[in-house]
Amino acid sequence: MDIVYLLFTCTTKKTRDVHYQSLLRGYFDELTSTLRALGCDPEEVVSWSVFQDQLKSHGRFGIGMALVTTPLFLADSSEVPANIDELMENGNSNLVDIFSSVNTKKLDEVKERISDGLFDSIQLGYL
Repeated sequence: MDIVYLLFTCTTKKTRDVHYQSLLRGYFDELTSTLRALGCDPEEVVSWSVFQDQLKSHGRFGIGMALVTTPLFLADSSEVPANIDELMENGNSNLVDIFSSVNTKKLDEVKERISDGLFDSIQLGYL
């Protein structure tokens, strides 16, 4: 979920088209290296095929979070509500409402990122 969220929040379709698989492989290789350093056998914890299965079963949650937060990540700091930290920390506010209250001048880019993200997530079997 975390890698899907990161890649769909921080990359464009063009970047994913060229580098998505190598970024996933780099993430996986770093994960297995860390597991080895901790004294684990990575194959016993997570194999490449299990990792791929997990992307398909849990990737939709990363996609969902990425799509909701895209307006915030593309906004200039002046376009974000000044009390956003307070709203998020007090737990009384709906995150979708908070993120949709961001009025960014980059609305066309937000729409493109969201539609591209949906398209790619369907192509990858996450949705």
